[in-house]
Amino acid sequence: MIKIVSDIFMAVKEKVDKINPILLVMTLFMIFLLLPLATYNRTSAGEDMAEYINNPLRVINGELPYRDFWLLFPPGEVFLPALIYRVFGLNINILLIFSVVISAFVGLFSFLLGRSIFRDNFFASIAAMLVFFNGITRWYLGYTYIHMYFLLLLISTLLFIKYLRNNGAIELFLAGIFIGLAFLFKLYVVGAAFLALFLTIFIHSI
Repeated sequence: MIKIVSDIFMAVKEKVDKINPILLVMTLFMIFLLLPLATYNRTSAGEDMAEYINNPLRVINGELPYRDFWLLFPPGEVFLPALIYRVFGLNINILLIFSVVISAFVGLFSFLLGRSIFRDNFFASIAAMLVFFNGITRWYLGYTYIHMYFLLLLISTLLFIKYLRNNGAIELFLAGIFIGLAFLFKLYVVGAAFLALFLTIFIHSI
C-alpha cells in the first residue's frame, strides 16, 4: 500500500515538474485571482477591515493618522488605499478588488520563492497553495484585506536568496529596498524578518 501511494506521488510529481513554469505561474495566478473575486464583496467589514475601508476616506477628507484619528499600523495602511480611492474614485469595490489582486500576487510570489528553494514545480506549487489558501490570507481577514507587507517580504526574500547564491550586491540592495517598503505597512512582523535577514548576512559574511 505504501509503495502504491509512493508510486502515485512520484508519478504526479514528475508530471507537474514537466509543466512549463511560465504556464504554471499563469495558471496559479488565475486561480488565486478568480476564486476570491467570486466572493470579494461578501464581507461584514468589521474590526480591522472597517478601518481599512474607512480610514483612507478620512485621509482624503484632510485628516491625518496619529493626529486626527487612531492608527495601530504604519501610514502605508491608509495612504495606499487613499491613493486607490483618489485614482479610481470613492468605490469600496475597487479597493477590495485591488486587495484581491495583491493577495493573488502573494500566491504567485510564494510559488516563485518555493521554486527558488526547492527548484521544482511540485513543491513550489504546494508551498504557494498552502500560503494562499491556509496562510496569511486565511487567518488575517481574508483576501480582501491589504497584504502588501507580506508581498514585499516575499519579493525581498526571493532577492535575498539570489544574493546568498550569487553574492550580488544589486540583489542585496533591492532586497533591502523591498523590506524597507514593507515597514510602511507593518512593524512587528517586518521587524522580525529584517532581524532574520540581518543575522543571515552577518553569518554569511564571516
